[in-house]
Amino acid sequence: MVHASVVLKRIKLGHSQNKQWPQIVASGAISWYAFLIGVQSSWMSPSVPKLISADSYIPMTFEETAYFAIFQSAAMIVFSFVGASIGDIMGRKRTCYLVSLLQLASWLSVGFARNVYVLHVSRILTGITDAFFLFSTPYYISETTEKHIRGRMGILITLSFSVGVLFINVVGYYLSIPSAAFVMAAVTILHFSIFIFMPESPYWLVQRNRSDEARQQLQLLRWREDVDKEFAEISEAVRKQSVVKGSYKELFMDECNRKALIITLATRVAQQSSGYSAVNNFLQLIFAQAGGGIERHVSASICALVSGATCLGVTLIIDRYGRRPLILISSGLTSTILFAISLLFYFKFSYNVHIADWLPLLFMITYIITQSMGLAMIPSLTMGELFSAHVKCKAGLIINVTHGSMKIFTAKTFQVMVDNVGLYSPFLVFGSTCLVFTLILYCIFVETKNKTLDEIQIILRHDH
Repeated sequence: MVHASVVLKRIKLGHSQNKQWPQIVASGAISWYAFLIGVQSSWMSPSVPKLISADSYIPMTFEETAYFAIFQSAAMIVFSFVGASIGDIMGRKRTCYLVSLLQLASWLSVGFARNVYVLHVSRILTGITDAFFLFSTPYYISETTEKHIRGRMGILITLSFSVGVLFINVVGYYLSIPSAAFVMAAVTILHFSIFIFMPESPYWLVQRNRSDEARQQLQLLRWREDVDKEFAEISEAVRKQSVVKGSYKELFMDECNRKALIITLATRVAQQSSGYSAVNNFLQLIFAQAGGGIERHVSASICALVSGATCLGVTLIIDRYGRRPLILISSGLTSTILFAISLLFYFKFSYNVHIADWLPLLFMITYIITQSMGLAMIPSLTMGELFSAHVKCKAGLIINVTHGSMKIFTAKTFQVMVDNVGLYSPFLVFGSTCLVFTLILYCIFVETKNKTLDEIQIILRHDH
């Protein structure tokens, strides 16, 4: 790893004002982990139809493939207990090193797999990757960027995830499962070789009493020698937050932390209740069952492309209009389109009503747009923004366990309801729960746009 002091001796920093490009580069580099997570999370989309086909090299049933999502989420839950400690002990950047190692091991497992058990191992490794990722990337971005661009940089996570979904839906369709895995192993190695040059979080370094290193990293991130004012603000924020010990008791007993936990849990459950992970896992299968003249991988790729484009558009407005209106509009509209999708599939399969070939794709594109407007991205932002430094990883543990449990529940619900009721039924359930959480978020969600992390703590403490 290149030490910041060595870099600072060889470059000339500015004096007058902060530069944004180093923050953008650092945020982009760590958000590439989200691209790799998006590929891993959506690996099932092109792979499940191949594995349940008659000529599969590892024959499986649809019910058996549902356990891929279950094993992945279960591993994320279990290893969140490890990730909570590692995130605080090793720091945001070094935790990402573990993510790279696990991602490489997961892809090599898929590449060399010749039976279902090795594929299950790869899913378990992916779940461990998810756990460590969620304890590093959102926190890194929130702690390294300035308040007026933090929202836009945070959305890079969701944007990169969407690009990953698009990538695997295309590559996974045209390449064999092992070949696609080896391609992703090479991409993982390439990304790691770039990310090692990124700075560490100044907040975390101050928290670990490494002030000199923290100042140097902040100078690199702002590309400016004089960072005394901001460094003093960071030090004071960490000092005030450290008065409250980072225990689970304080997480629930402290009013500020309790509110942050409730809001973040609600956004995560709302996200998964809208079918976010379940639909991504079975996207190509949904289009295959829906029928029509459009190839399943083309429809899935269009959805992923639309998701990325929507996230990119939101980056232009989130720091102007705020998080609260976006997540409320997103949740309300997503609930509406889920009911519409349910009705579409109900009449198509229950009454053999003829529908245009393009109609399922249109409805799914609308669903992707409404979800990407807020539900897909804001839960990651709240994790990084709402919690004080000393309880972030402990709060993250509770959130990740809840997140993983909801992913298991929605994946299994989707499979069971499709097999026993019909393709329309899980969308009806997702629409109903999404509607409920729209009302909950309306009552509890607080605005954080253009606020420092310390100012957000003050808002939570005095918001009634």
